[in-house]
Amino acid sequence: TKGEHIEGEWPFAWLREGRRVIGVHHARTWPLVSADLDWFVSNYVRKPYEGCESQMKAFTMPPCVWDRPYRNTERPSRTPVIGRIQSSTNLTKGKVPADFFDLLEKVNRCEFFVVTSDKLAQENAQRDRFQFAPIKPGAMAGYLKEIDVMAIWGDTTETWSRVVTEANLSGIPVVARDHNDGLAEQIRKSGGGILVRTEKGFVENLQALVDKPALASKIGARGRDWCMQNASADALKERFMGQFLEYNMSRIAQIVRRVNPRSILDIGVGFGKYGVIFREYLDILAGRYDKADWITRIDGVEIHKPYLTELHEYIYDNIYQTDIWGFDWPQDYDLVFMGDIIEHFSRSSGIDLLDTLRTNLVLISTPTGVDRKASSYPGNKHEEHKHIWTMDEFHRLKGWTTRRTGQDSYMLTILLERK
Repeated sequence: TKGEHIEGEWPFAWLREGRRVIGVHHARTWPLVSADLDWFVSNYVRKPYEGCESQMKAFTMPPCVWDRPYRNTERPSRTPVIGRIQSSTNLTKGKVPADFFDLLEKVNRCEFFVVTSDKLAQENAQRDRFQFAPIKPGAMAGYLKEIDVMAIWGDTTETWSRVVTEANLSGIPVVARDHNDGLAEQIRKSGGGILVRTEKGFVENLQALVDKPALASKIGARGRDWCMQNASADALKERFMGQFLEYNMSRIAQIVRRVNPRSILDIGVGFGKYGVIFREYLDILAGRYDKADWITRIDGVEIHKPYLTELHEYIYDNIYQTDIWGFDWPQDYDLVFMGDIIEHFSRSSGIDLLDTLRTNLVLISTPTGVDRKASSYPGNKHEEHKHIWTMDEFHRLKGWTTRRTGQDSYMLTILLERK
């Protein structure tokens, strides 16, 4: 989608046009993954492609990512307010079920806050205990401050899942009709709401939360704790990071195998995983199992001595424990590899570093916006990220041309050739 807003009619319009939708990726807001996508996949992708069910489910739950609750967990002293809130999408504007207002009015000793279209607000303006608000972008935080319980009862196309996560993170309990498999799964896992099937159950559970504020607080707190643990940016990053690294390692291995260099300098070897991959792809797979038979020279530079082990001594021909700026190049290399390195320099220093490399080919792998803090690597001050590179910046480098590229939501990989 190239970072464009994707909620609303777009997937259904594609299907009406006869397009075959295989997958969806919302680059700009990663790692925000909506369970609305999970619902879409359930209905239009999973059924014909059962083999992808478990993988798609894993990638689309939890549905949403935020770093902090929208409102204070302390509830104000007021008459309990039941709210119906939705996000701003073309698909859902004004689609409040006709019987929804009548149903809410069966709940006593409370007031109601409903986000809906101007037309429906006008048609129901005579109802007591109701306050109406318009659907508009950016209003979610303010609207959630107005309610104590969230009520969801409606058609299956409403994009509720993100809203539910926001309610959970705010400690607001949810009473919902089980109409969306992603939404239902989140409520079951989090314990932050109640799923109902009937109108009677809907009204009775809302009434119970109104009459028992301690119960409402308990359910709300349970949902908030689950979301902070499973749907926070850090939680999702940890959950998906291994998968993105897997894809990236495969991409790097394929590029190195195609280049087939006879000498590689690995700058910032870390724990040595890429040295192992290079050795396997360039020597072992060619049948050269004994170290005496290896023909590829793989050298490494590492400034942080605690990373270095006997593995490095075995896999690499030479390990130089030094700062790259003070590195005394023993030779020119067919390929220089910098995996998770260039982001540790300022942009200008990164450009200077590229210019000093004694090679015509540089393979770079670097994060795309997800900032792993230095604190993740105790005792290593060199892990601080100073500049997050974009693909466009690499394309515009003077003196270099792009040979191969690859990018996902976490890593950018690019092979540069000196002009």
